Amino acid sequence: MNSTEKIWNRRFILLFITNLLVLAAFYASIPIYCQEIGITGSRVGIVLTAMSVATILFRPVAGYLLDNFNRYRVYLVFLALFCLSFSAFLAFPLFGALIVVRLYMGAVYSVCGSATMTLAGDVLPAAKITEGISRFAFTVSIGMAVGPYFLVVGMLVSKLSTQKVIDAGRHRMLVYISLAVLILTMLSYLFLNSGIHLLAAGFFFGLGYGILQPLFQAFVTGTTPAPQRGVANAAYMLSYDVGIGIGSPLMGFMPESIGLPLGFALTAIAYAAGGVVYLSYVDGYYRRLRQK
Repeated sequence: MNSTEKIWNRRFILLFITNLLVLAAFYASIPIYCQEIGITGSRVGIVLTAMSVATILFRPVAGYLLDNFNRYRVYLVFLALFCLSFSAFLAFPLFGALIVVRLYMGAVYSVCGSATMTLAGDVLPAAKITEGISRFAFTVSIGMAVGPYFLVVGMLVSKLSTQKVIDAGRHRMLVYISLAVLILTMLSYLFLNSGIHLLAAGFFFGLGYGILQPLFQAFVTGTTPAPQRGVANAAYMLSYDVGIGIGSPLMGFMPESIGLPLGFALTAIAYAAGGVVYLSYVDGYYRRLRQK
């Protein structure tokens, strides 16, 4: 390994750790904090959705900033701004104020979150981008799971057992297997009747999601030229924002209407629809890009 590759590896590791810590703190804190100050039910969904709305609106700005200015400086500025927002939870423990704070966090995170994936692609050698991003994107999964820890074992197992298959370029099989696992897991909520079943469902959900999320991120970053990588990552992560923005209020209202077991089971429809889209369009498009 030459000196340049060592520098790349060092920067990649630092980005990996930073992204993991930020996301772990963020995803662990919000639902617990809402519960502590008496925000429950559908109002939790509203708080969670507020950030998604702001993030969706600011993703195009994120792509522009990352592709037209120094990406490291942009990342550091917006990371600092994002971290400052956590102090506002102590100063404004009210439902209305919390929505404003979450809107601010969404605007800042739209840049900060897009920057991490873009910078990770920049510091990796061209031949290692797909493999490296697959590993790096795993920080998002772990960051979301460390708080409920509702997922982390399954994610770790999925990553350790499938990374060699991903490195070998055998993506299609993994996508179909993980989608099948997710669909069956969500359908099993219809029969949820014990704590063991709940833990098992969390494990298998982490298993499936832990494969898909890093894999799709690697598809995007690994097939995009460096000058357009900021816009590409921002556009791709817009799908996260829209999904969270739709899912958060739905899951907030479901306990009051149809109940969570049926609500979770219905999400299997979304996974099935995603599989159809992947089979009919995404897989062929990705293969054409890889050949170029």
